[in-house]
Amino acid sequence: MLHHIYSIASSILWLTLVCPAYSAKGFVGYGISMYKPPCAHACRASITNPLNCSTSSDNDMVITWKIERSPGPECYATNDAFLQTLAYCIYSHCEMVPNSTLQRYWEMNVAGSEKDQPLPKEAYQQALQSIGFKPTITPNVSTVLGSASLVSEELYNLNWRTLAVFEKVEATHERYGLVLLLTGAIIPIGLSFARFIPVPTKLKTTLDAYVVAPPLIGYRHKVPLFNTFNMPTRGQALFIAYLIIINVVLCAVGINSADPSAWYTSNRVEILTYVGNRAGILSFANIPLLVLYSSRNNILLWLTNWSHSTFLLLHRWIALICVIEACLHSAIYLQIYSAQGEHSSESKLAYWYWGIIATLAMVIIVPGSMLQVRQRFYEFFLAWHVIFFLLAMVGCCLHIYYRYNFQWGYENWIYVALAVWGFERGMRILRFARHGICTAHVAIVDDEYIKLEIPGVAAKGDVYLYFPTLTWRVWENHPFSVLTDICCASLGADRFDRLNAAIFQNSRMDISRILREEVSRCAGTEVAVIVSGPSKMADEKFMFDCTDLMLVLDI
Repeated sequence: MLHHIYSIASSILWLTLVCPAYSAKGFVGYGISMYKPPCAHACRASITNPLNCSTSSDNDMVITWKIERSPGPECYATNDAFLQTLAYCIYSHCEMVPNSTLQRYWEMNVAGSEKDQPLPKEAYQQALQSIGFKPTITPNVSTVLGSASLVSEELYNLNWRTLAVFEKVEATHERYGLVLLLTGAIIPIGLSFARFIPVPTKLKTTLDAYVVAPPLIGYRHKVPLFNTFNMPTRGQALFIAYLIIINVVLCAVGINSADPSAWYTSNRVEILTYVGNRAGILSFANIPLLVLYSSRNNILLWLTNWSHSTFLLLHRWIALICVIEACLHSAIYLQIYSAQGEHSSESKLAYWYWGIIATLAMVIIVPGSMLQVRQRFYEFFLAWHVIFFLLAMVGCCLHIYYRYNFQWGYENWIYVALAVWGFERGMRILRFARHGICTAHVAIVDDEYIKLEIPGVAAKGDVYLYFPTLTWRVWENHPFSVLTDICCASLGADRFDRLNAAIFQNSRMDISRILREEVSRCAGTEVAVIVSGPSKMADEKFMFDCTDLMLVLDI
């Protein structure tokens, strides 16, 4: 129990250290408001007239006359007609909003929405008081704004509805992402705790025999089907089906339309954009979950009775779903910009090609993770997996940075995933420090297997071995499954130092060739190994009950 508490506390500390301070802003609808107050943002969006952005120099003796249809932040922050028109519109439409909120909006948004932009030359109340008369004219949108004017009510209502609907849909994206992440973590815990519900033994046995344990199709779930993938059990298949169904459903529901919208050329383009954004957010939300499922130091392994191999199976399925959603996000935006004739210009922007890099990195991981690759080129699989995962995470972060400048919290999904990944790596180091470097006795059993005996080590579940002295790739590790060989009814603590882990390794892996060469050269040898488990080494009772363990390579 103390070990569990320590691990949970370590994870919280790691999250605190890894995530940047601004990640605490949250998500849209959960700590972040895109358009607050919406009335002020609608006023700002409704003033589209050209502005007189004249500049003066040499002590105001030389004036450069400049009319701009798309003024810059400096012009917005200093143009009297614009500031007065905006102030009067806010005064007319935001009666119930506190002045402090309006002033904060004024400082943050009048010049634009960038992080580094000039402040307005005067405060909201000053701009309002400087008008001097009640505006009565609503100028044509093509007319240069020369004095305080009224904003078209039709245009204001259109912008207000567009902004309100867009923010509501964005908040729904984030809510559904949280549903994916939280249910993906909580449901396994709930299903595991269900085993403590008192039910008749016969019913429990029947459910296990017919609903949970059998393979989904056929009679075997540990033998690769067509040498391509392992057939899941029916219990595993039920949860995989849930993951697929919930992702499909959440991609399709909760999408509203402003109809008409001030931003989109048609209702179809608006809905397509929302679906593309939904797919992107759900793909992001699945990343922390797939990292959690793949982790050896997985908190779900401590809280559930599910095996590491089960979570690895779920990891592969949720990763496939994540890749499909990323591709859907990219394909929808490609279609939208191509149909509008804007692809050639948009694709040159940094956010676009970093998004493509992230999507391609995710896609490239898939073929390198196939069962045949893992079996025959495990070392290659490890390097391929880590390199392209990190490239995808960098691509996702830069995609968000160049597109939104980290304003709306989309990057927080990536921070959570990297925090989980970093915590898992940190826990590995702590486990290495705890167990130290062990000595393994190597012997060749036959042409297919090599035996390693590690005195003083007991384990259960899956075990990963590092061979720091046999190869320069010291980070590589190799997975093994533990099989109990000899167990005694009871053993005292004085026998603990005589525990052995007997490891039988299949010869398909590259490390097998290196070990065989080492044995042939030395006629039997000892090698240094570092032992790491997916969640915990064998508990104390298990250590005292067993004297010999058999570990078989599992990839």
